[in-house]
Amino acid sequence: MKKHFNVAVVIVRNNHNKEKFLFIESKGVEGNDFWYFPNDIFLPGQNSKDAAVNIVLKQTDIRCRTLPKEVICKDSLGTELHFVLAEQIYGRPCPLHDTIKDIRWCTKEEIRLLLDADLPYEVWQLMESE
Repeated sequence: MKKHFNVAVVIVRNNHNKEKFLFIESKGVEGNDFWYFPNDIFLPGQNSKDAAVNIVLKQTDIRCRTLPKEVICKDSLGTELHFVLAEQIYGRPCPLHDTIKDIRWCTKEEIRLLLDADLPYEVWQLMESE
């Protein structure tokens, strides 16, 4: 039986400008860099919101707290994607891995231009919530 994974995708809202969100650029193979929200696999039995806080801290050195709303979607491989909305508490973005090329605060419009894939409508709505 094939195992399905759970992934926490963390949408971190800037505490100085609620219209900007934390976005990461990764060094891709042969110069094919790509942008994404902080994310990682979390283990069965682990809470997606607890995992989200740790993921953001380990990837960007930003301390955040999760907000109540979350969107859960499945991709074509059966992976459950938990889109968790969070808010920055403190810290400046700092790449903590060699594969991270850049980290910046982006508006939704900038994110739409930088993303290689479409996000579900519910995720865009999540970014609008308070």
